[in-house]
Amino acid sequence: MTKALPGNSTRLLTLLDGPYPNNNTAGILGCDRVLLIAGGIGITGVLPWVDSHPRVRLTWTVKESAKCLVASMEGVLGRIADEDIIVRVGERFDIMELLHQEIEAGWKRVGVVVCGPVSLCDDARAAVTEAGRGHRTVFVLEVDAFAW
Repeated sequence: MTKALPGNSTRLLTLLDGPYPNNNTAGILGCDRVLLIAGGIGITGVLPWVDSHPRVRLTWTVKESAKCLVASMEGVLGRIADEDIIVRVGERFDIMELLHQEIEAGWKRVGVVVCGPVSLCDDARAAVTEAGRGHRTVFVLEVDAFAW
């Protein structure tokens, strides 16, 4: 079968999208700590950050109906220290609580990368804005929402 392939030529128009130059990569990587917040398939948007910084904390929430995703990602997630990864199935995170944990840990600059549904991204924006008031910790936010 493969012998016949070289004789058949087919043209296929392929369109590529990204990377986008407006992402705040340098700002995030310049932080003391990076907090990754993913919702569902949004894990695909934060995974490239896992190996990009030495101090990463990953939080991922998955609907009960999509919990099979968690098992399929165990190999990748295993590269993160157990204390720096939190996966929840069927419940959302309190983003403000996650940010306060970073403040209490004494980090001066925390990069926050969120990828997921619009509601999760909106909650993260609001929480980062609120947490940034009255604290010495500076937050740098990067949002990748599932909306056009």
